[in-house]
Amino acid sequence: MVASGPGPEEAAVPPGDARDLPEPVSARLRGRRAGRELDIGHFADDTGRLWVTVPLPDWEQYVRTAVDDLVFAAAGSPMALRGMRDMLTRLLERSPEDRRAVVRDRLRWVERTGSETYPLVWTPHGATRPEPAPVAGWAPARSPEAMERNAVRRRRRAVAAHTLRSVAWVVLITAFYYLTPLDHGFGVATVVSLVIGLGLFGWLIAWQVSVVTRAEYPRLRAIEVLATAVPLFLVLFSATYYLLAGGVPGSFSESLNRTDALYFTVTVFATVGFGDIVPTTGVGRVLTTLQMVADLIVVGVIAKVLFGAVQIGVRRRETPERSDQ
Repeated sequence: MVASGPGPEEAAVPPGDARDLPEPVSARLRGRRAGRELDIGHFADDTGRLWVTVPLPDWEQYVRTAVDDLVFAAAGSPMALRGMRDMLTRLLERSPEDRRAVVRDRLRWVERTGSETYPLVWTPHGATRPEPAPVAGWAPARSPEAMERNAVRRRRRAVAAHTLRSVAWVVLITAFYYLTPLDHGFGVATVVSLVIGLGLFGWLIAWQVSVVTRAEYPRLRAIEVLATAVPLFLVLFSATYYLLAGGVPGSFSESLNRTDALYFTVTVFATVGFGDIVPTTGVGRVLTTLQMVADLIVVGVIAKVLFGAVQIGVRRRETPERSDQ
């Protein structure tokens, strides 16, 4: 005898997403397994002599193997979950009474996953979703397609908002640099202010890293952080160079205005080194060396930390939460 197996039309499931899977599985469970005894497989020769007795999985094990992974895969799409619900409903109707419990448990699992994950579009089986009270300026999503359109619009709005905020921070920090009075000369207070500013810069980065990991769009949030942090870092050193050039003449190869000081700071940060402006005193060289070291920290360590925070945020956002069985 030859053990019964899937027919040619059931042998393989065509590739695709979870929406393609329930129907072949349903056809196999309903057509070949729902009413069949699965306890023991007997294999005999042509004379009828029994040679092998093989225990086969019982109905609960068979349904668990065929269905559970599909429910996990379908959790990422309300349409796929509806397909699983329809398949399990048909299987429940076809199965004998003593085999319905395991199917009913899977059906409740699908219903719970759909209602918790997609509350706006999920309607319990056999129920009619009540019309929500109208709210001015807002329309609830009525279908998965509407949800996709809303998601696309939300992403576009997020990109626009993050871009505008990034540009606004650059403009505000630059304007603050040019408009703040810097006429008190260079002294101990200038160095203390620079150290405090760098400390605030480090605190800002540390705080923003935790924000990036929890952000809805971690990549956009990280870009906004850089658009805020890098100009602030450059302005701190630019103001210090400007005060040094004004308070200690001859500290640089030429006198510096605010634009010259910002230009010199950016060339040091970018490691371009044109050589048109160079520090000529010990204090100037010490400050420039301090910026070089800080540049390495900003470009190396901080950029890596932000990149890691983005990865954590993306994984946290994209990994679906599995429902408790």
